[in-house]
Amino acid sequence: MLKTNAKLVVLTGQPGSGKTTLIKKLSQELSKNGYKINGFYTEEVRNESRTRIGFDVISINDHKRSILSREGSKPPKVGKYSVNVQEFEKFSFPLLTLNQDFLIIDEIGKMELLSRSFENILEKTIFPALENNKISMLVTIPAPNKSQIQIVERFRKQGHVFEITKENRNKIFSEIIEFLIK
Repeated sequence: MLKTNAKLVVLTGQPGSGKTTLIKKLSQELSKNGYKINGFYTEEVRNESRTRIGFDVISINDHKRSILSREGSKPPKVGKYSVNVQEFEKFSFPLLTLNQDFLIIDEIGKMELLSRSFENILEKTIFPALENNKISMLVTIPAPNKSQIQIVERFRKQGHVFEITKENRNKIFSEIIEFLIK
């Protein structure tokens, strides 16, 4: 199905640049073209007054959702958000299988990496599968900053990186699809 060897496509950009929206569009296009996909994306959760109160993790295929984080004081925390590591693991780990053409993960960031088990899956299962051309991946990572996370930097170094901005997010879609499936 894939035109050449397995690929690692990495989308990066500032918060609000459109990475998650692009992941959803790319996932739909891959599926429409007959590729078997699996994975998850994260999405903001807002209250009635449109204030962000947390994040959910959502399955790419059936759009089921689970809590990733909510405003709160319970550790572990990232900023003002309490991260529900156990719920994240219970929901997302079954989605990280290698029996598809593309594994999609949005996002590999601070909240998700509070799960040491998630990091272990990436290191011990996902990277070896990529290196042996057993799977292609489409992932998002945060924009580079001072506090570099080792595994995030590994994705950045080993993947084909597309920088997403508000200016290019609508135009870059076809360039990424062309790279993935031509």
